[in-house]
Order: sequence, then structure tokens, then C-alpha cells
Amino acid sequence: MTQKSRALVLSSVALLALAFGCEDKPKETKSAAPDAGAGQNPAVDPNLAEAVAAAGSKAPQADASAGDGPPPNGIFEPGKADLQQKLGDAPKVALGEAGAEPRQVLGGSVTPGWRQSGTFEVTLRLGRAQLPGLAISLNIEAQKPKAPAAGLAAPAPAAEPAAVDGAPFSAKVSDIKLTSDVGPQGKELLVQLSKMKGSRIDFRVLSVGVGVDFKTELVKGAPADLEMVLRAVSEALESSAVGFPKEPVGAGGYWLVTTRGAAGGADVVSYQLVKLEKVDGDQLTLNVSTKRYSASTKLQVAGLPPGAELDQFQSTTEAKLTLVKGQPLANSGTTKQTFAAALIPAGGGDQRLAVQSVADVTLTLGKQ
Repeated sequence: MTQKSRALVLSSVALLALAFGCEDKPKETKSAAPDAGAGQNPAVDPNLAEAVAAAGSKAPQADASAGDGPPPNGIFEPGKADLQQKLGDAPKVALGEAGAEPRQVLGGSVTPGWRQSGTFEVTLRLGRAQLPGLAISLNIEAQKPKAPAAGLAAPAPAAEPAAVDGAPFSAKVSDIKLTSDVGPQGKELLVQLSKMKGSRIDFRVLSVGVGVDFKTELVKGAPADLEMVLRAVSEALESSAVGFPKEPVGAGGYWLVTTRGAAGGADVVSYQLVKLEKVDGDQLTLNVSTKRYSASTKLQVAGLPPGAELDQFQSTTEAKLTLVKGQPLANSGTTKQTFAAALIPAGGGDQRLAVQSVADVTLTLGKQ
């Protein structure tokens, strides 16, 4: 089998060789930046975060010089991430500008049993290589409480932490197709991709609309490298679960959502800037920019050498979405996810291990 064929069938050795690269003498940079396709501007300007805080919210202060704000290299010093957002804490939604009249409260609740199907078209670049275009179909459901077994009384509901409200969701892969011509290797590749059917993404949508606790689970027998593809879909889903302020907002309004979770194998604090571009009846047009900072120097990615630690970290998502008021997920939109990291191998030295990826996703969710 040729090297091209090995890459196309997603063998572990080929994919990891494309995703990771080593440099003996890396250039001095302030942040790890991916190759072509990455956005040139930061998704959340620290000055904007300060403006939101000055508007009377509880948004985190972004004064990096004071040691309490987002760090220039993308990695918080030990304990500093907790000053921004602790693990398990409820997301912070800070209104920056209410926007034009008329204004309305946009958040809503989710009824258990809510269902939608959708398609996520993914183009994934790993380092300098690009995988074929994929169309991944999902069945998404707000899960209903499990009924007690016949003859047994329903157990008393367990108390949940205040930060874990809202509805549990499950998104299951129902189909996967190629959207680009890869020649005679396409049939073999499709066989491997089909093993991804049944994989799932579990998450919660809170009462403020924010999606949290995203977990991906490849179905048994699927090639481990497909986790990268499933993760790209998961991050697109996360962007489409938009958080809203409690206050009424109108066109031109914007707000900042701060969360703590996982992204790209790292524990991160995420700052999501949401701008309401347009209101047309119940349909909302939103721009969502997210920037993430690692809470530590640890990165959990298959294939990394033992003991390697983060030296630089960058993770951003830019999304343009349309969403029907009261729905938990956007019904259409596009996202661009960029990830870049530089790691110091165990033992130190001048060598750096570079990890880079860019994912472009177009999402379309069908009617309920």
C-alpha cells in the first residue's frame, strides 16, 4: 500500500505523522499559530473583556500584566485559571451592550424528547495535510428521564449541583460520506469511515443556553484516529449551543460567555464573544468568536511522547450561525476551528513538538 493510501485509510502512523512535527530550533513567537486557514485576529480581544467587565458584569478581568488575565502564551500559571473560572462552576454570561430596540429575552428551556437530525460537512487539515471532505449525519436528542422498572416505585430524584442544570443531550453518528473525489482509494476509505457509525457526543444544554460537558465516544471497532473528526463535530456543536444573557437584547447587542471545559485534549477556560447581528422574526443571526486558554501544561493527545508539556497553546473558533428563538441549537451555520500547540519533550532542550489542525465545518439541522 502506498503512503497516500495509508493516509487515506487513516492508519494511526500516517495520521500522526501528518499531525505532529518536530523542530530543533523553533522561531521566537508570542503564540503558537497554525498554517494557512487560521484567523489573523484574536477571537476575543482582552480589551473587550475588560469593557464587558466595566459594564457592570462579573466578566473576568483580562489584565495579563496583573497575572490574573488570559496569558500571552495561552497557558495559565498554576492556579490562575481558577481565578477566571473553576471546574464545575456555572458559566458566566456578561452583557456588554444591549443593542437596538426592540429588545427581547432570548433564552429558553428545552423539553425532554426534543429531536433533530443534521449534517456536518467537515474539512480537516492536520499540519500540512488535508483529509478528504466528509459529510457526517447526526441524530440529536434531549434525553428523557429513564422510567423505573415495572413494579418498582420511582426513585427520589438525586440532587444535582447548581452548575449542572438544563437538559442532557446525545448526538449519535448515523451516517458518514465522502464529499470529495479521492480516486480509487475512496471505496477503501469509506469502509473505514463507516466504522464510525454509532459513535456519540454527549453534552448538556443549560438554562442559559450554553452547551457544557461535551464528551466524545467512538463506537467500538472504529479507528482511533477518527476521534479527531468526531472532536471537530463536537466543537461545532458546542459553538451552536449559544448562551444568552438574562437581560433583553436587540440587534447589535453583544455579550461574553466564560466557561471551563475540555478542548483539543486540554483543560481550558473559554471566552466566547456572541454578537447578535440581525433579528428577523424568530430567526436570529449570530457571530460567535471563541478563544480558549489552557489551565495547565498538560495535553492529552494520542501519539504524544510521554512527559511532553505545553510551551505555547492556541485554540479558537469563529462561527456565523442562524438560530430560531427558543431552540437549543443553531439550525445552520459555519465554523472555523484552529488549534496549535508547541510542546517541550521530556528532558527539555531546544526541540519543540508542533501540533496543528484547522477544521472548517458547515452545519445544517433539519426541522424538529
